[in-house]
Amino acid sequence: MPDPVELAIVLAHELAHVSQMEKGGMPFIVAPFHPLASIKNLMAMEGDARAHEFLVALELSYRQKGDPEERLVFPQAIDVA
Repeated sequence: MPDPVELAIVLAHELAHVSQMEKGGMPFIVAPFHPLASIKNLMAMEGDARAHEFLVALELSYRQKGDPEERLVFPQAIDVA
């Protein structure tokens, strides 16, 4: 059974790709582009998705101001990301 924190991080990454497709800012199909442009586009997409991973990891790792004491935190999420 996969670790729930790892699953949350992977899900955040993949949902970032869905968001990229919906917003249309980054085309998901890069084959028609020049090879260098395709690589740059893929790297930008992956970088954006990795940034979302870290945002979710930070939210899982720390309580926010106003959070109830019983809110679960997962400090290992930063290490997973």
